[in-house]
Amino acid sequence: LVSSVEQGDFRITLKNGSTIRLMLGSKPDSLRSSNPYGIILDEYATLNPTTVQVLTPILATNKGWMIVTGTPRGDNHFKKWYDSAVKSDKWYAHTINAAQTGTFTKEELDTLRQDSIDFYGNEAYFQQEYMCSWVSPNSGSVFGELTNIMINKGHFKRIPYDSDLPVYTQWDIGNADHTAI
Repeated sequence: LVSSVEQGDFRITLKNGSTIRLMLGSKPDSLRSSNPYGIILDEYATLNPTTVQVLTPILATNKGWMIVTGTPRGDNHFKKWYDSAVKSDKWYAHTINAAQTGTFTKEELDTLRQDSIDFYGNEAYFQQEYMCSWVSPNSGSVFGELTNIMINKGHFKRIPYDSDLPVYTQWDIGNADHTAI
């Protein structure tokens, strides 16, 4: 099946002439000359969102395919991509969490959840990594869990404001040192 392996170039050439190549998506412009027929973008939430914009025209030209996978990490470009795929008849979208896979027993999941609470002070990491929660706050978020409770209780709403007057906001940027702006 394998004809050659070029470790320095992260390339495997198959006996039929096809190649499998591992490339980093952190610098999307470096992918422009790659000319792929198929792409797997893993952990897309951590990649630069322009990676898809760079590769989509190449795939369209080659009548290629793309698989986008990853762990939810809040409302970001991966979430937008996923929501779009769910609505589209041209894409397949599927989510399966750890409780549905049969990989872990209920007791194991309970232990992992408690470990998350013990380490981070909340279960955000567990919800993100094991239960595929798009809405779970970052594990280091100071007010993330409280914000979710307030959203669920309907305590957030749009407030009209006068654009001629200054508007002040505050943010919880998710650092474990309780930093806020």
